[in-house]
Amino acid sequence: PGTILGTRGVAMMPVSMNWGGQIIELYGTDFEGRGSIGKIGYSVYDEEAQVYRELLKGCYKAYIYRLDKGGTPACATLGSMHFTAAYPGILGNEITIVVTKSSNSNGSFLVSTYFKGVVRDTQKIKTPEELANNDFVKFQYQPESGGEEKDGEIESQGFLTTPGLPLQGGENGKVTEESYMAFLEEARKRKWQTMAVMTEEENIKESVVSAIKRMRDGGKKVQAVLYDYPQADYEGIISVDQGYRTKWETISPMTFVATIAGMTAGAAMNESNTYKVIHGAIDIINAKTNEELEEGIQKGMLLISESESGNIVIEKDINTFVNSTLEKGYSFSKNRVIRCLDEINNTIKSTWENHYLGKVDNNDHGRNIFKGDVIRYLKDLEELGAIQNFDSAEDIKIYQGTEIDCVVVDLYIAPVDAMEKLYMTVVIG
Repeated sequence: PGTILGTRGVAMMPVSMNWGGQIIELYGTDFEGRGSIGKIGYSVYDEEAQVYRELLKGCYKAYIYRLDKGGTPACATLGSMHFTAAYPGILGNEITIVVTKSSNSNGSFLVSTYFKGVVRDTQKIKTPEELANNDFVKFQYQPESGGEEKDGEIESQGFLTTPGLPLQGGENGKVTEESYMAFLEEARKRKWQTMAVMTEEENIKESVVSAIKRMRDGGKKVQAVLYDYPQADYEGIISVDQGYRTKWETISPMTFVATIAGMTAGAAMNESNTYKVIHGAIDIINAKTNEELEEGIQKGMLLISESESGNIVIEKDINTFVNSTLEKGYSFSKNRVIRCLDEINNTIKSTWENHYLGKVDNNDHGRNIFKGDVIRYLKDLEELGAIQNFDSAEDIKIYQGTEIDCVVVDLYIAPVDAMEKLYMTVVIG
């Protein structure tokens, strides 16, 4: 069947919201039109959309998890019609319903949904039952006999017209520690590469580290970015404590967590973010001296600095792993290496589950077919420059495990990293 190179570029982020469902699939292309407004309540130009923009600068898709729970959707009633905001939150109070008689069709009505003063949906109907829910409002028709006239005129079927009926009572929910625990459980079920968790709460950071370790130990190779948490000392956790300014806006150190998460999720397995330029940045928040940069890197912090050319760049693409062991050396602190190893794991695992699990006999013939697919995949990676010196005769062993249905894969992989250090000897003749 062949093995397909893994696709990266998916991030995940929990955030308190003024609008939106529990899990939102947000794409970078949603900001090109109006798609983001229905999903998160904001356009690309809104200040409140900054954290989403930063996340999606580096990746193409993000799972947004709404942290606040127990919110109230805005609502309104017009005669026998009940209008309820599609989601809880204060942005539901920005919805207005306009119902008018159609000027060019006898007995028809135009029902328009306005959000932030802009019409988002218009439906032409003859009876209230024809109304279909849209991205902003749920409609419910409950006819009653002998209804009172208010805010308009009663039509033959009990439907009222109105020049503008605002929805009211929308409230946000509350964020608790349990909200984060529910998010981490949801993250376990989704396919993504890097999550951004923007919090200063130490207990929540500890929970994130524990969850990432459980996922990675269980075969789900992912990473998380946290604010100022180098003590994680783990290849699955990236720590930042800086932000930056552009001519138009300020990206706080907390929002920069999302920036790095998106950038890491979107980086290819043969790509390093070391010295990657932060486009548009003209100043650094919490800038470091050379001594502080060196000290921070030794602690496991991913830091930004100003290059000699004046660009704001990532000093070194590293995670928080600093205490090397015989089993895990210095290379495990490099995010490019981790991306390479993670994608090899994830892609081979996916190939196994989609094409071999329960489908192919566990004998020499079946295992050799599987081995051939893995070898072709690894040779593709070698051509991409992700790994090097792969010897298909010596570096891969696939054999039956201790149980009749078990298969064991032993791999020796040498990832390629980017050049970062230059040691130069000058001989003067």
